[in-house]
Amino acid sequence: MSVITESITVPGQPHELRHLHAFLGDFWERHALPPADAMRMELGLEEVFINVVTHGLVSVGMEDAPVTVGLSLRDGSLELAVEDPGPAGAGAGGYDHRHGSPADGRSRHPPRAHDDG
Repeated sequence: MSVITESITVPGQPHELRHLHAFLGDFWERHALPPADAMRMELGLEEVFINVVTHGLVSVGMEDAPVTVGLSLRDGSLELAVEDPGPAGAGAGGYDHRHGSPADGRSRHPPRAHDDG
């Protein structure tokens, strides 16, 4: 079982979304992922990142805090994780939409795209 993991860290500012789109697009192209799933993953990334920035980091005065986006590709399944240093429960930040708040207090927001083929 092969796992490919890559990440990028950007300041928690809305205009940094362009770098995240480029990161996702480059990853998608390098690993020949299905074009039909690209838009869904891009929209998920945008929604989560903007929520983390505007409702999480800004609400606790951490506007320039780093936000890390990680991609993990395993057996045709892609996981996208967005992590920020904001406190758990601060606005939209600090909540794992799959498992509740992480023990370390860091936000983790993983939308997923799966290869149905």
